[in-house]
Amino acid sequence: MLGPVFYQEMLLGGRRNQLHVFRWIYAGWLVFQIGGLYFIYLMYETAHQFDPTGYTASSAPEIVGSWFTRLFLIQQMILLLLATPALVAGAVADEKRRGTLQYLLLASLDTRHILLGKLFGRSAQVALLMIAGLPLYALFAGFSGINPLTMLLTGVALLMPIFALSAGTLLASVFCRQTRDAVLALYCVGLFGWLLVWIVGGPLAYLDPLYVLEPAWGPLRSFNWPVLAERFIVSLIEWAPSARSVWASPSGSCGQSTSANWRAGRTDCGNGSTASACRSTTSRSTGASATSRAWRRFTVSSACRSGSAWRRSSC
Repeated sequence: MLGPVFYQEMLLGGRRNQLHVFRWIYAGWLVFQIGGLYFIYLMYETAHQFDPTGYTASSAPEIVGSWFTRLFLIQQMILLLLATPALVAGAVADEKRRGTLQYLLLASLDTRHILLGKLFGRSAQVALLMIAGLPLYALFAGFSGINPLTMLLTGVALLMPIFALSAGTLLASVFCRQTRDAVLALYCVGLFGWLLVWIVGGPLAYLDPLYVLEPAWGPLRSFNWPVLAERFIVSLIEWAPSARSVWASPSGSCGQSTSANWRAGRTDCGNGSTASACRSTTSRSTGASATSRAWRRFTVSSACRSGSAWRRSSC
């Protein structure tokens, strides 16, 4: 049952102009960057033309391509750290702010389906932003002599941090009342994590896709398959706790009973209950003004803690 929530997230994401604007800005920046790298290459060639020791001119696509491919992966990680909180943080926080999360819980969907649907939908939007530069990367990687299999491994290596950061952002979206709070929290955590990987290194180096892809960087005959497999497995193990962090949220642990209790308050009236009790439950569950006031104070964690009381007070 991932389809309904995933479809809704992709539909709403396609209607947001900011995603299309970000993609055009990112693609334009990459084109401008290639022009800058080519200008640096011309300056380098001009400076060595009159070298008395002799100088052999190099191929512009090969040199510019080798510079661009490594710089592209660094930019992809920076873009991932910046774009993931901005695009994923509103998955639950916006629902709470608009007061529509209660109606989502009333749907005949399990909590895991809601969480996974939002996770995959928002992660797909991040991936759509990141693949805007893949055509240029594939073109210049071919010029620099990188094997096509390395390009495929690059996409696999970037999928792990995409899902891990998206899951962490979704967890922050559950706990924070405002989207901006979740975004700022993830930016602080991401900056701290990046500094930790850069300064400490060691086992944390497996979180860096450049380090993971290093044994596969070059022609196919130069691949170090045992080291590559080891780094991919360790990287997957280190990213896995962050990817599973969404299930530590209150909605992931007991949201199933919460949604069931919300549905119980709406559907149990009329099954042998008294009219006054049904009116009480109806006013409590469907009254627009009362629901709006109560929902501003409602959080998923408080609903989980008061689930038994809700069952006792429902029709």
